[in-house]
Amino acid sequence: MMRLATAALLALAASAPAWADDPKPAKPTLQADAEKLEGKWKSPGKSALTWDVEFLVFRTDGKVVGQKIKLNISGNVEKTENGAAVVAAVSKNAEAPIDLKDDGKTRVMELGAVIAAMLNLPTAIAYKVDGDTLVLTVGEGDLKGEHKLERVKKDKEKDKE
Repeated sequence: MMRLATAALLALAASAPAWADDPKPAKPTLQADAEKLEGKWKSPGKSALTWDVEFLVFRTDGKVVGQKIKLNISGNVEKTENGAAVVAAVSKNAEAPIDLKDDGKTRVMELGAVIAAMLNLPTAIAYKVDGDTLVLTVGEGDLKGEHKLERVKKDKEKDKE
C-alpha cells in the first residue's frame, strides 16, 4: 500500500500543472507598437523638462512601412560641470525617420546618428507603451533618465470648428 501511495505522489509531482500548457500571450509586433505610438504625446502637468513628441506612421496596403518622429524638448536639466551641479536650459527640436527594434529584452527606437548627435541623445532610446502612457528611457547624455509622457487627447471643441 505504501508503495502505491508513493508511486501516485511521484506521478503527480512529475506531471506539469494544467496552466503550464497555456501559451504565454504573444509579444506585440513592432508594427503593432508603431500603431500604438502613432499620434501626439506630451509630458504631463508642469515639469522642469517638457517633451512634446509626435509619431507619424506611413503605410502601404495597410502595412507599416516607416515611422517618423517630431520631437520638441524644452526646459531645464541638472548636470555636473567641473564637479559642480548646474542647471542648464534645454531646447531641442528635430524631425527625423526612426526605426523600431527589439533586442529581445527591450524595445528601442533608433534615431539616425546625425540627429542623435545634433540633439545630444543616444542613437537608441528605450520605449514602453502602456495604454495612454509612454515611457522613454534615455541611457546617456544630458537627458539621461526615464521620461513619462501621456497621449494627447483631441480637443473636441477644435474638432467641431
